[in-house]
Amino acid sequence: MYPFFRVAREIRRANSLPPLAPGETHVTRTRCWPQDLDPAWELNNGRSLTLFDMSRMAVLRRCGISALMKRHGLGIAVAGSAVTYRKRVRLWDLIELHATVVGIDERFIYVDHVLHANGVPAHGLVARMALFDASGIQPPPKLLADRTEPGWRAPLPEPIAAWAAAEKLRPWPPVAADPARAAA
Repeated sequence: MYPFFRVAREIRRANSLPPLAPGETHVTRTRCWPQDLDPAWELNNGRSLTLFDMSRMAVLRRCGISALMKRHGLGIAVAGSAVTYRKRVRLWDLIELHATVVGIDERFIYVDHVLHANGVPAHGLVARMALFDASGIQPPPKLLADRTEPGWRAPLPEPIAAWAAAEKLRPWPPVAADPARAAA
């Protein structure tokens, strides 16, 4: 089940914290609860993504993206992500989720995440977010033109820029979605 109360609590908390600029990190603290576990008794990979969503909603709110969305009548969606799992997270482990808006390009806002379990980095995620309305994706540089924080103009960190460039090379739809191409 989706952790509605956890998410609502974190959004309420974010509303009471000072604003952040791009490059500054929002930290969410929680535990690995029984409902977060998979059959191997560790944090379920899908729940890990949901916890990253929770921290991302908070950092975007603190960076002013939620207000921007409301002002322009925009929605937001994950338009791609790359996740890495390095360490198991077990029942009752203390979890800290670090979420940082690291920059934008012509189409997306990029958020870097690290999940720490008991103080040790365990999972990582880079997500690109698309702001959209009925006419399609809206370009962040145009929407953020009046923002003065230098982080909105800084180049993406090299590993994230390389991932974004690699994503542009992937065919769409993916080869596996086309049985004729996959058999070749």
